[in-house]
Amino acid sequence: MANQVQLPETLPGDFFVVEWDRLRDRFVLYVDDPDKSSYDLGNDIQVAMRRFSIWGIPDLGNRVLDLAREFGLAQGAPGTNRALPLFKRVSDQPRAQVQFEEDVNHACLPKLH
Repeated sequence: MANQVQLPETLPGDFFVVEWDRLRDRFVLYVDDPDKSSYDLGNDIQVAMRRFSIWGIPDLGNRVLDLAREFGLAQGAPGTNRALPLFKRVSDQPRAQVQFEEDVNHACLPKLH
């Protein structure tokens, strides 16, 4: 459950996560602080985008909000300006095993089998 407190003036830590809670129709912000705080950003995407502008990362915030809306969860890293969708990949296929084989032309490259 998100804290019902005022949003921080700056985003703490190296990253943040935004969740689009489909059941409650709300954005929830999780920050990288010692308390592992979370904040309710509401359901108005324009208001959430404005908040990221105030924090000085409007482009990154917009990308994270878009990814969260599509995948349910997304991570933003202001230091590297990266936005990543977070989702569990489910597959019935076995994972490929990496084996290092000597090859005359590509001795150091791994081969998937």
